[in-house]
Amino acid sequence: MEILHPHPRIRPASLADLPFVWHLADRVFRIYGPYGLILGWIFLQGRAETHLALLGGRRAGFVMLSSVLQGLEVTALAVRPSLQGRGVGRALLREGISCARLRGAPCLWIHTAEDNHRAQILFLKEGFQFRRRILGYYPEGQTALEFVLPL
Repeated sequence: MEILHPHPRIRPASLADLPFVWHLADRVFRIYGPYGLILGWIFLQGRAETHLALLGGRRAGFVMLSSVLQGLEVTALAVRPSLQGRGVGRALLREGISCARLRGAPCLWIHTAEDNHRAQILFLKEGFQFRRRILGYYPEGQTALEFVLPL
């Protein structure tokens, strides 16, 4: 049995990480739309800054950040389902917050599905404020909740 490090290590993603990003996005976001393709394309185009979390040297998740008019947005945050609950999502979110601060962004935006209660709790615990519900936000028509963290 592999022994995992207690805390995730975060590093910038490289082109070699594209298959992981693509497949994890497809796996965890498939119910919302073709996010393997969407996020893979964004990654390939260099339109977002992407960081990976590693547990015991194994890719555990990623966070993708994009510039928006109001600041910086967490385009995606995904964690392998088998590794959820081990602090990976929190570490990735904190990496996103740190990157936003380093870039001098006035705020950091993030969206999540209305039924993703674990993500909502995490965002609120990390200081994000609920802004609004957005009907039909996702390609498959689901409602999203928008949160913002003033920096």
